[in-house]
Amino acid sequence: MTLLTALFFFGLLVGLQAQDKYEYAIVSNFDLTRLCVIKHTAEYPTFPKGSDNWGELTKKVEEMNKEGWEVYNTAPTFNSYGTVIQEHYYMRRKLKE
Repeated sequence: MTLLTALFFFGLLVGLQAQDKYEYAIVSNFDLTRLCVIKHTAEYPTFPKGSDNWGELTKKVEEMNKEGWEVYNTAPTFNSYGTVIQEHYYMRRKLKE
């Protein structure tokens, strides 16, 4: 019983030390005219006039990926016809300790 208790506490301590801490962000094409980047503060840069906002969204995600961010989930928003009208990229970056 004592050995089992000791192993339990050892596993608990090792598990607590192994947890990584992350910073989170959401990148989205907000209302098809602006790119929305939410970290600790929200940024709403406007897409250049006549630009492909899906391409601009992808460029922003790639730019953040080069800065150490990783995409861990995506969530498209559809209209009633089944067409994707918004794309949300959920990103995270491991905090340095």
